Amino acid sequence: MSEEVKIDAKRVQAITNMGQAYDDVDPLVEAARNHAIKECRRYNFLVNSQNKYDYSILKGLFNKMGGGKLHRTQLHVRIRPEHFAGEQCLH
Repeated sequence: MSEEVKIDAKRVQAITNMGQAYDDVDPLVEAARNHAIKECRRYNFLVNSQNKYDYSILKGLFNKMGGGKLHRTQLHVRIRPEHFAGEQCLH
């Protein structure tokens, strides 16, 4: 798919948010999805390689973001031995 397709956000929203099945390879939807994937990868690369959190990338992806500062949080996950991952038990 060529990146020549201009992304019309309102049209993509009309296609994807109507609560009905839609063609996920529609050129507009595909262009919007590819743009989002590219920007997410760019954001993650900066975080992982330079420890840089470029919120302008996120603002370009989301319709709205909170007005306050974004805070990093820590996620704690406990996996008990009886939980399975695939076909192997975690110990």
